[in-house]
Amino acid sequence: MYHLLPASLIGLLFCGVSGFELVSKPTKLDINASSFIENVPTFFDLSDLHLVKVEHAFDSYWAGGIVRTTSNDNYLLMAHAAVYGNVTTYRGGILSLDDPLGYHPKYYQAVNTFTHNNGTVEPFHLTIPGNVFDMELIGPANEWFPRLKITSRVPETKFNIAIDMDKAGPPVLNAGLGSWLWVGEPQHQVSVPRGRLSGTFTVNDTLFTIDPSQSLGWYDRQWGPTLAPAFTWLGLYLTSSNTSHEEIYASIWNWEDDVNGNKSFATIQRPSGINTIVPLADFTVTDSFQSPVSNKTYSLDHRIRLADGTLLHIKPVRRDQEFVMQGFDNPFYSGAVEVTGNQYTGYGYIDILPGGGSF
Repeated sequence: MYHLLPASLIGLLFCGVSGFELVSKPTKLDINASSFIENVPTFFDLSDLHLVKVEHAFDSYWAGGIVRTTSNDNYLLMAHAAVYGNVTTYRGGILSLDDPLGYHPKYYQAVNTFTHNNGTVEPFHLTIPGNVFDMELIGPANEWFPRLKITSRVPETKFNIAIDMDKAGPPVLNAGLGSWLWVGEPQHQVSVPRGRLSGTFTVNDTLFTIDPSQSLGWYDRQWGPTLAPAFTWLGLYLTSSNTSHEEIYASIWNWEDDVNGNKSFATIQRPSGINTIVPLADFTVTDSFQSPVSNKTYSLDHRIRLADGTLLHIKPVRRDQEFVMQGFDNPFYSGAVEVTGNQYTGYGYIDILPGGGSF
């Protein structure tokens, strides 16, 4: 039986071997994200956020969804397009949150097919040849967070979804202004954790319709001139375990950095849009998974202590959440996690680039 919580953030109740039950009632989307970011002195402009540019060297467009269907089924949907040099890679996955063993990931690589104009690629509309995948930003040119439309036609991973972002609340500007030093150069990341998700997807020939009122879409845009050789990223929805039931978002990074030294930090955002940057006092791995396909090892069980004393235990809902593309040495781990701790509980996403991998 499903119950709507009075809190606006989705809560997850983990129910043993059966996976977990998703209960949600997202808040009304009434904060203009574009107006919010226009009043912040960022080190980038709107075109950087939207476009693949030659000077970026690396561009990542990442979308995830915690989904409740109109038939009360719970799923994770994921889509990631990365442009690195002249190569475009697409990852798409569908994971049942009721039965996490039912995972359907797919990994595609294609030559970059963009049209270049004065060093930029615009408008942003990525298409993988073979009618495999489309990702397109739709909306006014002066809108920082237009509608994102994603279509995947991969047999194992079929979906046609959209994320509306402009009234999704304040974006998370990672590291405070959306920029930090990463392997010797400025890196940029802007996250929208509460996009309005809609559309359909197919699993085992069954078509599911997303219930937008009980689903959440996370959009993550990252770009820069350099790429770390290995990293772990966590995008989390957290709810305070005390009587306040405070709801926050967390974007947490841990990466290898041969230039500036290995680094870790967390960006914590409250619904008001206030960002707090907190160093990680401890980032301990207590479990790992070695892929029988790629032979790569991924850190799974993370115990994180923030400098303010917050303890977070991050555990994947399924051990094997690896994307592997046959014949191409760039495996990647991307999936869903649950969170427990001394102050917060919740859920979210994890991405892991293992050492020796690439996008």
